[in-house]
This record gives sequence, C-alpha cells and structure tokens, in this order.
Amino acid sequence: MRPLWLLLLAVPALAREWTREGGTTMKFQAELRGIDGPNLMLQAPDGRTAGFPLAEFSAADRDYVKARLPGLVLDAMTPPNVGQKDGAGWGRPLSADPADCAVSETADGFHSKHFAFKTSEKLPPTTQRDLAEACEVIHEIFRVAPWGVLATPRHEGRFQISLLPQSEIDADRNIFDKEGVLRIPFGAAGLEKIGGEWVRDERPGAGRNLKEFVACMLQRDVIGLVPPWLPDALADCIAEIPTIGGTAWCAEVPAGLQQKVESVPGPSLTILEELLAPPKPKPVEINDIKPLKPVVLPTLNRDGTTHAAPPAGEAGLDEKKQHQDHALIIAHYFTRLSDGRRAQPITRMLRQAMEDRPKWDAFDAALEKYHAEWEKLKKLPGAEKVDENSWRFPPGTQVPDEPKPPREYQNGDDLPWLLLPLLLEQKTPSAVAAEISALLAK
Repeated sequence: MRPLWLLLLAVPALAREWTREGGTTMKFQAELRGIDGPNLMLQAPDGRTAGFPLAEFSAADRDYVKARLPGLVLDAMTPPNVGQKDGAGWGRPLSADPADCAVSETADGFHSKHFAFKTSEKLPPTTQRDLAEACEVIHEIFRVAPWGVLATPRHEGRFQISLLPQSEIDADRNIFDKEGVLRIPFGAAGLEKIGGEWVRDERPGAGRNLKEFVACMLQRDVIGLVPPWLPDALADCIAEIPTIGGTAWCAEVPAGLQQKVESVPGPSLTILEELLAPPKPKPVEINDIKPLKPVVLPTLNRDGTTHAAPPAGEAGLDEKKQHQDHALIIAHYFTRLSDGRRAQPITRMLRQAMEDRPKWDAFDAALEKYHAEWEKLKKLPGAEKVDENSWRFPPGTQVPDEPKPPREYQNGDDLPWLLLPLLLEQKTPSAVAAEISALLAK
C-alpha cells in the first residue's frame, strides 16, 4: 500500500529538541514534517528527512505531536483556487439579526423566524426567547458556513422542534419522528425546572446538547449520503464554536477576553469584532493550551454603548429587553474548520450530498417499489425458490429490473474524510494509519 504522508508544505516548520528513549537517550534538533504510519517524519537542520517510531519518543514529544496533528492534516489539504466559492470562510465575527429571535406564541408552543417549538408544558416568555436565540445562532453559523444549511424545512418554512418529558423520549429513542420533527427532552434543551417553571439552566455547558441537536437537524438531508461519523463530528465542532450573545449559552469565550472588552470604554460593534477576530497562526506548545471558561460581557446596545450586567440571577426585565436589542456576535475561534481553505474538502462533499438528495430519494422510492413487485412475484402460482438469492418463475413472467443508485462509490473515495476523525477524536497517528489501511484494503 502507498504510504500515507501528511506534510507541511506551506506552513513554516517548527524546530524542536526531540528526546528518543529507545535504548540510549538521545537529544537532537529537528522539524516535524509529517507522519507515515506509526513513524514521525523529522527533518534535520541540514535538510535530511527520516522516519522514527513515535513510541520511542518521550511523553512530552508525543503530547507535542498530538497537539500538532490537526495542523498537519489540515495543511496537507489542497488549497482552493483564489476566489473559488468553496474557499469562502468566516473572515470576521458575525451578527445574527435580533429580529430572527423574536418569538410569537402558537396554539401548542411558539415560533421564531426559522424554528417552530411545540411544548407539552407552557414556557415563560424569557425561556422561549432563550431557546429561540440559541437555535437561531446555530442556524446563522450554518447559513454563513461555506456548506450552508444542509436541510429543508418540511413545515411552513420552519424547522420543527418538540420538547417532551424524558419519559416519552425513553419510550421512543428516535431523535426525529416520521415527519422530521426533532424530539428532545426539556433537560437536554438546557432547561431546568425551578418553582414549577422551565427556565434556562445557568450552569456552564448546559446548552451544548441543544446546539448539537440543532446542528444535526440543520444537516438532516445529507445524513446517509456522507460517511456516518461526519454529521455527528460536524455537530460536535459547531457546538464548540465560542459565541457571545444575550444568554449564558452564548457566553463561552476564551479566558482573558473579558478584560480586553472591559478595557475599551463603550466598545462598539466594530471594536468588538476586532477583539474577536481569529488570531494569527503562531507556534503552539501543548502547555500553552488554555481551557475556555464562561464570562459575562457588557451588554451591547444598538447605539454602541454598553451597560454593566448585574450579577447572575439578578437580571431584571430591563436587561431582558436589552438582550433583545443587541446583536448576537459569533466569535470564530474555530480551530478545526475555521477558514474556507481548510473547510473546502468538507464543503464539496456536503454540497454534493445536498444536491444528490433528490436523486437518492427517488432511488429509495424506486427500490421500495421494486421490492414490493418482487413480493407479488413470489406469490404467483408456480413460483419456486431456487436458493437464498434466486427464484424461478413461470414462462412469460415479467421480472422488474433492479434500480441503480445515483452513484457508485469506489475504494478510496472516502480517503479525505478518513482523516477528519484525527482532528475530532485526537487519535494517535498509528491508530489512524491502521484504520485507513484496513478500510482501503477492503
């Protein structure tokens, strides 16, 4: 099998002192250039490149390689042509229109611009607004992403979400019903019951499940047409995008950003966008990685002024009104699919799947008809089963032709997508190489 190479061709390599522990300890300077199966490809200062087993290096070296793997894989992807539409990424933080988050009550729930919510229990207006805002933010991320929204609303132009008690979810484990309605329990929607009312759960990360569910819903039409792990992986990535908005679910920003914002008197939307712009690439050591933590930011008014947010739990009606007035700023510290060049291969696959959906739906209908006709033939007088996969029918019987799928997949078609779990699951190079080898050998 041809060896798998992931090389840094366009990004400056990073020199590092490596420690080999196999046999005698040896230290040397080299640049990490890629991986080849279980081996690291290192380049010496004189330009020579050689492979060394990853297992022979120190724990610190292995951690360093693990931290560098996403960059190795992403930079190995072919950059798109200049100006190519697939290369359009997120160049700046984005604003979701506050009007999209306005809610109107219905007979069995409420709705916003892109979502209709059906609830088994009446929710307070503030809770309705919180749910609508969280869902509209995810919709906005998909809308401006290079691949776009990957599903079509089936009911009056809105995506349907049904909030149910946990007992009903336990009885029927399907996330979507036959009509395409997303079914989630109140708790998984980031809500908790206090004083007999469902309100937003203020604990950090409480809204993550809701983000993942909505992200799956917005790519529903490509499920089954892309590798099975891709929709879940993409939903996981989307849920990790730090955002800033009027609710705790949207206040997950890198540590230290609060001080930056507070240091600017009366920050305007433009200043905030500059502060939230994706950082320029720089060498990253494993010890430099800091966890995200929730912070409370000043509320941004329409005119660019701010007012201090009261402590948690003391927000009054006036602040809720201000939350409706300010834009929802989405900060793209999205390290996995942040720019169009890196998202290009995934974009092509998702768009193609979206375009192929009608063809596959027609194929599924034709296949169902084909099987129904075969069941009728099996019941004809004189029909005889020859073996497990063949039948003999009376002379003159018209046997239908089996429909052909819109596309036949070949070995190796999924190779680019086999690399993405490396980013999402932080697998070791040897594990990923072994999986790819096994799949291509089938």
